[in-house]
Amino acid sequence: SVAMYHTAGKGTRLAPLPGAENNNKPGVKLPASAPVGEHKAPASLTILECVVKQTGIYAASRVGRLSVYWGDQIFVPTVPATYDASKAHADILCMLGPMPSAAEWAEKGLDKYGLIACSTSGKACQIEKVDHATALKMTSSLGEITNVGTSLGSFSVSADLLACLMTEFAPELAEKTAALDTDPDWWMPMTLPVDAYVQLMSKKGIAETDASTHHARIQAMLAKSTLDMAKPILGAVDVGADAYWWDYGQLKLYLKNAFRLVEDNVEAEAMREFMAVKLGTLELAKGRTAATAVKCGAASSVADAVLANVSVESLEATNAVVVNVTAKKLVCAKNSVAYNVVEPGELVLAEGDVVTDIFMPDGTKIRQTSRLDVDGKTAWKQVLEGNAFSFEQIYKTNLTTDVVQSAVVGAKAHADLAATLDLPVSV
Repeated sequence: SVAMYHTAGKGTRLAPLPGAENNNKPGVKLPASAPVGEHKAPASLTILECVVKQTGIYAASRVGRLSVYWGDQIFVPTVPATYDASKAHADILCMLGPMPSAAEWAEKGLDKYGLIACSTSGKACQIEKVDHATALKMTSSLGEITNVGTSLGSFSVSADLLACLMTEFAPELAEKTAALDTDPDWWMPMTLPVDAYVQLMSKKGIAETDASTHHARIQAMLAKSTLDMAKPILGAVDVGADAYWWDYGQLKLYLKNAFRLVEDNVEAEAMREFMAVKLGTLELAKGRTAATAVKCGAASSVADAVLANVSVESLEATNAVVVNVTAKKLVCAKNSVAYNVVEPGELVLAEGDVVTDIFMPDGTKIRQTSRLDVDGKTAWKQVLEGNAFSFEQIYKTNLTTDVVQSAVVGAKAHADLAATLDLPVSV
């Protein structure tokens, strides 16, 4: 049994946070901590660590399978996670609900998503961005559709199907000449008739001849395999129509999910329990503040903020997110993010500001700033005001960086500055 965690790209829309982790997008820290080592010192939880923690609940059901999970999103099922994986050669996680009417389909905006449709026989298929009538037509070969839901993308395959795929694509794997996506290149041609597949792929700009050729190749692969075709190729694993799904793939989503920790609702309670975060632990804080492993001066002022692994002598933070920061004085306005920062002087963040520090093996510190209204993907090649480098330049520099040494340098910078600060208040 193997679990693989897919890093899901460069993290352009999460910039500048992945750069501060030397390009480790799933290594971006969340505003939560866990005790580590002999002395149980608090260490920041990363996105990937939370994903591993959450997905472990599927391990018992997936003996002898390869599971692939996205490394930048956490989902918490609201239905039991145990299931019989042997019923299908592949299965995919999705948020299932009863098959809606045409009006309900339009109202829910299902024509904008990648969906998994399930029939009474247990067979499932993948469809993408289609209206209700088209969905019924495309899935007619499955029989009556009973459930449909948004695909989470994460999947598992049996050892037999994995071997089948590796044999079929051995030339491309050896030559490293092609790139395939699971949804359009595996699940759709495996589960849809050729006309439906060609129609869907035409929306992606794929020519009819290319789409039909690929469909024929996948179907021929299945036909000549030793797979038991009496059971479905693709099955659905329901996480619940109301499952919690926390996506950290964008800067604005990072902030949104950080602030979820201080909300007053059932989902927020679930997130606090999952991340072991408590409210009201920092005595001087006002409003709803989540503080984990925080040390600060007695004159600090905090309200409705999310703080984790913070050592700041003079801290002013209102409706802000501060993660892994050591500073003499830090002022954070509404919707600002201070991340992985070491500041021996004063640092002031205006509303919507984002500030990070990147530590290099030689001891150099590079400060990168952005704003919540900046799309890192669009601004990837731009040198934003106040920065010496573009996000892309930082990314390329990090490609050859000794990340272990960078982590050592960064940890020392935090510890050295913290040792000089007056920090009587702690939690």
